[in-house]
Amino acid sequence: MRAESFSILQGVSPNDCREGFYIGTNGIPLYTTAREVVEARVSDKLQAAYDQLDSMISETKTKLLELETEQHFRCCKIASLMVDMSRMLEQMRAGKEAMMIRHNDDLERLRVEHTVECEKDEGKLEGCHKQISDSPHVHPELEDAIGQAYTQLENMAASIEGFAKDMLQLHNDYPNEIETFYDGYKDRLGGLVGLGPLSKPPQQGESPTAEDVSADHSPGDPAEQEASENTTGSRQLWPGVVPAGMFEVFTLRQFVEERVCKEHVEEEPCRDEAENVDEASTEYPGNEQEGEDAAAEGSEIAEPEDKAPTWPRRVNGEDCILDVHVEAEWLCEYIHTIRLKLMESVQTEAEVLLQASNNAARKGAEELSCELDERLRRHATRKGFVRSEWYEPRLKQIISHKRKFERHIIGIARKSAAQDEQFNALIDVVIEADQRFHASISEHSQTLSELKAASSETKASNADATLEGLKALERQSKDAGDESKTVYLTSTTRQVDNLVSANNDVIRLQKEQTLEGYSIPEIEGRYTELGSLPVERSSRPSGRRRIWFWFVRFYAEETRKLNESLLAKAAIRRMRIDEIQAAMDKMVGGALGVFEAERTEVLEEMKNRYGLGQEHTAARRLLEGKIRDISSPITEALSKILSLGNYLTKLIGSSSVSEISSVPGCPRDHLLVTRTPYLDIEIRGSLSIFIASVIAMLERLEGLKPQQREKFTLKKAPQCRVLQRLPWQFDPTSDPDEASIRSDSLKAVVGVLSVGEQKTFPGEVEASIASLTQRFAADLPYYLKEYVNHVRSNTGSLRAEALAQLKATCLQLRNDVIPQASLAVFTAIESDAVAQLESALTAAMDRCSGLCERSDKKHSEHLKTLERIGRLETPDLESELALVKLKRRETVRHLSASTALYAARAEAFKILVDGGLAACETFDAAFECILKHLDSVPWGELFDSIPGVEDTVPRRMSLKRLMRMRDAGETEPIDQSGESLPSRLWEGVNGSMIIPDAEAWSRPRPVQKDDAQNSEEQETDDFRVPEVKAAEERSVHSYRSEAHKTVLRTRNDKYSATCSMFSDLGRNALDHLDKLEEAEDRRSAEWEKSLEHWGLEDLEPVVEVDEQETADAT
Repeated sequence: MRAESFSILQGVSPNDCREGFYIGTNGIPLYTTAREVVEARVSDKLQAAYDQLDSMISETKTKLLELETEQHFRCCKIASLMVDMSRMLEQMRAGKEAMMIRHNDDLERLRVEHTVECEKDEGKLEGCHKQISDSPHVHPELEDAIGQAYTQLENMAASIEGFAKDMLQLHNDYPNEIETFYDGYKDRLGGLVGLGPLSKPPQQGESPTAEDVSADHSPGDPAEQEASENTTGSRQLWPGVVPAGMFEVFTLRQFVEERVCKEHVEEEPCRDEAENVDEASTEYPGNEQEGEDAAAEGSEIAEPEDKAPTWPRRVNGEDCILDVHVEAEWLCEYIHTIRLKLMESVQTEAEVLLQASNNAARKGAEELSCELDERLRRHATRKGFVRSEWYEPRLKQIISHKRKFERHIIGIARKSAAQDEQFNALIDVVIEADQRFHASISEHSQTLSELKAASSETKASNADATLEGLKALERQSKDAGDESKTVYLTSTTRQVDNLVSANNDVIRLQKEQTLEGYSIPEIEGRYTELGSLPVERSSRPSGRRRIWFWFVRFYAEETRKLNESLLAKAAIRRMRIDEIQAAMDKMVGGALGVFEAERTEVLEEMKNRYGLGQEHTAARRLLEGKIRDISSPITEALSKILSLGNYLTKLIGSSSVSEISSVPGCPRDHLLVTRTPYLDIEIRGSLSIFIASVIAMLERLEGLKPQQREKFTLKKAPQCRVLQRLPWQFDPTSDPDEASIRSDSLKAVVGVLSVGEQKTFPGEVEASIASLTQRFAADLPYYLKEYVNHVRSNTGSLRAEALAQLKATCLQLRNDVIPQASLAVFTAIESDAVAQLESALTAAMDRCSGLCERSDKKHSEHLKTLERIGRLETPDLESELALVKLKRRETVRHLSASTALYAARAEAFKILVDGGLAACETFDAAFECILKHLDSVPWGELFDSIPGVEDTVPRRMSLKRLMRMRDAGETEPIDQSGESLPSRLWEGVNGSMIIPDAEAWSRPRPVQKDDAQNSEEQETDDFRVPEVKAAEERSVHSYRSEAHKTVLRTRNDKYSATCSMFSDLGRNALDHLDKLEEAEDRRSAEWEKSLEHWGLEDLEPVVEVDEQETADAT
């Protein structure tokens, strides 16, 4: 500020100020210049103002340092308070975990002790049970043992009741322990933030009175009480503190003043605070002295009645230090938030733990109840009474056991008597069966003699009856022998089984009998009387309520005697049955052996005479194998042809090849094919294989006859030329062609029916039969001849069925499959051609649009530069040179854009022409291929052998008319080869329909102004339409039928649709190019108007430009 004042003094003009300024008494001016006036009258007051301002700055600095020290001290107090609270919370959490672990340990300890005690009581009770079981039925020891068991049960119930009380006591004491724990920690945490516990929680809306406050926390200063009363009206108790049972020992204002802002003498500040205070005091060592000097100077300059202000003030009289000081209200709000969050968290944690303890107590009570019920249920009934039937003998059951055994013995005796009667009846049945057998053998021997006598006179026609009679004798003799054996064997086995079953019933009844009412001493005494203990006492289970009968046998003597008598009777019966069986085997076996020898001799003689011998059987089996080898390929090939036809039908109705699984013979299943073809390609290839397979099968089934010309051969079948183009990709190591794929696919369908093989199905069958007859010099026997006739009839029926199936297949091919396939193929060709054309045109238009956008950006930049040059009032030489260069660049830009648009128009026109020609070629090739496929299909109505047609038949005669003439007898029927069928000229597509109009597309090529005279030389043939072949030149010679007409209509419809879509795409592309050219013309006109607007059109740019500049502009 002094520097500014000095500059003001230096700037004061030294002019004469004697006129009107400070004229003395004698008329002489006191000061001659303004500078002398300022130095004489203003300098002293100005110096005093400087001194007072320095004093105020020094004092303000001192006050700010003191304020920083005070704020640092308060921050340290708040930080120490937060650290103490954090430590206290950690101690509380550790104590809570220790309390929970201790409670769980107490519960587990009680449960373990109770389990051990229960196991001991169970062991004692088991000993009582054992003692009761070992006691006799009527004995004083039994009553003593029962009394001990009851006493032990009472002791066990008392122990369980005590355990339940201890567990419930632990669960009931745990919530009190939790409350005591959290009350202590709430007291300690509240002491840190100025809160204390309430002896009685206040009602809602009431504040705590002095009676509720403890003596240790009540403030003693009346001023503090008054301040507390003033603040309780606005902030007494809040929702986070009242439920926790706490009240404010210090109000927020008191707590901040006592615990945060007040510096206690006995408390030493933290080390960080002292260091910060020292740093603040030592940072400016001369501040205090400078402040004192400034204050002294200010007091000297100031008036005597005004004292220097203690606090710096603003211009309006307010204290400046209040803007820097931390307000007490903020600290109160902060402490209030700490109190609220702290008490809420502690109270919430206590409530959660209490709720968990209540749930654990309830769950423990339920588990304890279930456990006690389960434990006591084993020793008491549902009504709570002790199960007395475990400890008292059951005399009624002992009596029932004795009665059951007596009834069982009586039943066994009755069964034994019934078996004796059945055995005597069995002997009579065996004798009757033996008599019937001998009578049957005599009758069979007489019948055999008659057949033997009649066999020499029997003719071939009666051989069947003789053989049937011999076979019937064999069956009848075996049945008679088996019947006799079955009778006595079945009866004997049944009797033995009855005896064993009776004995098993006794044993089973004894094993299932329970001895619940008997004691072990009684059982052992019974065995001692009988003298037959089954096992030693040490190995028997003791103390069990159920003892199986095979450990201790009651009524053993009676049972033993009964078993001995039954076994003796069974041995006698078995001995008699064995004697009868030996005699029956000898009698039956001898008679059957003699009869079977005679019958076998007669049967062999008949077999050799009528062709049923071993040699004839081997010949039949050999012929059967050959016929099976000949017929199985035919059947397998027919099934594969049917599968291929279904695959072709699915292809026609599908939209993608990948949706249908491949079958044997389809072209895409070839090993050399690495990528799935398009749908139309696969349809054409499958159709070619399908027709070739049908023709090969017809050759094999019909054969070649001398009066016929060569018929259906694989060379006559159409070649699917379209396989050689489009998306077939093969392994690079090999170079297969369409013929290899076609031959492999054909082999996969027809199997062993190779291409060049001349064998036929009837010829192979006759050759096999001839090889069979050569083995027999004389005529074939009767049955062998019948078998040969049967083979011929079966093979003939197989051939007829196969021919009928092939006839239906050919009819379906000609009427349905090929027309539908043509629709699918032409649809695929249409979509493929349109997609390719649309993709090519889109790419060309995108490139042209991008170039025009870049040219537009350059044009905008040129306009901005032109505007900047035109706004100059006096253009210099540099601006004129820039203008010349700018015009040159704009000329190059316009020429490049026009050239690019012309090139894009020519490219789009060429794309349309090439796409149209390619579509024409594709439609013609597909049409020719489908017609050849249609012509190669054999006619199902002409499968019979018929000669050819004379040359007098007109060329344009339809097949329908020819068939009518043949039926009327006007002409000879036609042959199957189709060579003499009338053909028709089918025109190709009209290529001029799809070629775009050259006049609508043609535009003059853009040239420079200087080369205008050479424009005629630069004209090119970019929009010249190539010569298109006429429809007659692409014609196809084929037959004439409804299917041919359907294919032609389908081709024309799809071709017309393709031409329409080509025209739409070309029109859209042409409209787009016209818009781009109009935009370029508008940019050129805009440039000319801008030059005219700024008056810069006179300066013509130089046309000759450098190549680098042309490249940059382009």
